[in-house]
Amino acid sequence: MFKVIGNVNIINTTQILIGYALKKVLKVVAVIVGLFFAGLVYLQYQQIIDIKWAKFQAV
Repeated sequence: MFKVIGNVNIINTTQILIGYALKKVLKVVAVIVGLFFAGLVYLQYQQIIDIKWAKFQAV
């Protein structure tokens, strides 16, 4: 009986740790994507590049 409860506890702890790590990774990815788009907007504002925003909106 104790062995089953111990295995369930280990699995539950592992799921919590995986969820926490995944949340942190997704936040970092979101920041990188946001900075990328902010960089594109800045480059367009400085007239270094020309972006067709209609193509972005279509996706």
